[in-house]
Amino acid sequence: MAQPQIIILYCHKGGVSKTTTTFNLGWKLSEMGKKVMLVDADPQCNLTGMMMSFEGLGDMKDFYEKKDNSDIFSDVKDYFLSGSDRVGSLKPTSTKQENLWLIAGNIDLGMAESQIQLGLKTWQGIPRLVTLPGLYPKLIRDLANDRELDYVLVDTAPSLSALNQCLFMGSDHFIIPTSPDYYSAQAIESMVRFLPGWKKDIEPFRNGTAHDEPMGRFKFPSQPPQFLGYIVQNYRIRSGQPGAAFRDWIDKIDNKVRSTFVPAMKEAGLCDSRRHDYRIGMFSDFNSLIAMSQEHGKPIFALTDEEIGSWGAALETQKDSRDKFNKDFGNLAEEVITLTSS
Repeated sequence: MAQPQIIILYCHKGGVSKTTTTFNLGWKLSEMGKKVMLVDADPQCNLTGMMMSFEGLGDMKDFYEKKDNSDIFSDVKDYFLSGSDRVGSLKPTSTKQENLWLIAGNIDLGMAESQIQLGLKTWQGIPRLVTLPGLYPKLIRDLANDRELDYVLVDTAPSLSALNQCLFMGSDHFIIPTSPDYYSAQAIESMVRFLPGWKKDIEPFRNGTAHDEPMGRFKFPSQPPQFLGYIVQNYRIRSGQPGAAFRDWIDKIDNKVRSTFVPAMKEAGLCDSRRHDYRIGMFSDFNSLIAMSQEHGKPIFALTDEEIGSWGAALETQKDSRDKFNKDFGNLAEEVITLTSS
């Protein structure tokens, strides 16, 4: 059996639709017959709320009370907070889509942040801390192997946290969602500077330096993640194409990825591809379809005419958008399958 492919969607700039892309891409991969698990690693828990159609805090409370060890923090909180050696058993939640599961988010996830940071920086002085950086990546990978999954997609918070660093460096591939604006261009530029540093910090936990027994149980995989590509989304369409202002920023991001980001990632060992075009998806503004998607716990492209809730010309416009997103996310899923199979 082929090994599960763990893909993290990461950008430390907020508002680039990481969660929406994770949900829609995961659903589309499962439609294509792949066994997929989504991991909500953002304390805001937006992916969990979207997939479970939560309408308020009451729904979230009921979910967590009924689902032991269903989220990314409760499973290991004793290990982090009380010094226990016990690690629970992650139990993915089934979703409305066959072959698609969820590891839910938890608002308390940030409570582990300081200890992960200590583990990265002071493991030589406090041996037990050596297990903390690799804890989450190893649990996710073990679960993926046990369930014989094809893909795990990890949704992240927009931050430079130690947790994101460890989840990122414990993955097999990474995708960068962007918006066509100044801040996304700057985010690409800053990743050129800090991603190689992230990799260097993790090397002792990857190559065994920090893993004399019994600490080796949470060792990172032998190879760092590889850059699959980036996505551009959240732009307005004019005459079937991105508007002029958006087009300008799309071109700038394209150029920055090709001329600066990819060479830096290749030098750091985080990109082994020799492709010319690393843009693997383009998605215009989701508009009101996103609200319907959240209400029904379904991706944008799976909404029925009745679920869209419009009529007349407005309904026809929304149907056209839905069908285009269906095609575009299908193309993205096929691209991901191709790139991870080579």
